[in-house]
Amino acid sequence: MHAKNSYFSKFVLLICLTVFLSMVEANADSHSENEAFSTAVKAVKSRDYSQALTLFEQQANNAKHDAQYNMAVLLHAGKGRPRNYLDALYWGWLAQLGGIEEAEDIASEILDTLTEDDIKTVRARVGENLRSRLENGDINAISQFADYHLTILEEPAHGTAYIWYSI
Repeated sequence: MHAKNSYFSKFVLLICLTVFLSMVEANADSHSENEAFSTAVKAVKSRDYSQALTLFEQQANNAKHDAQYNMAVLLHAGKGRPRNYLDALYWGWLAQLGGIEEAEDIASEILDTLTEDDIKTVRARVGENLRSRLENGDINAISQFADYHLTILEEPAHGTAYIWYSI
């Protein structure tokens, strides 16, 4: 009986250690992301927009919505790189789908400057981004993909959105 308790104790200890290490790793990742975001904000404040874009872009590619919004703002204004409405709309829509309300305003403003073909291209790019995130198991992309079908597509796809909301 003593050996059985010993194995059980070791098993519980192993599980606790695994959970603890996972939490430490997640906390370290979060801390480094916050540090990178702060560094990017400092670059904006010191008017080093090129550096800020580089730092924000790394985070934006990892679905950090604040960074996506900042990418949209800087690209829309032509800060750090030549003005790029297509990329600004792309990042703006992703930020909007990520819950950044201000992103809707910048996206609306950009829509007035683009052709329908350009808008269609950006819509497809946003859809591809979300599909890729879904294929990689990003559960946060599920509701964003549903929102995409309601708010980003030219004609809302209510049925498809409903299916994705129900997942």
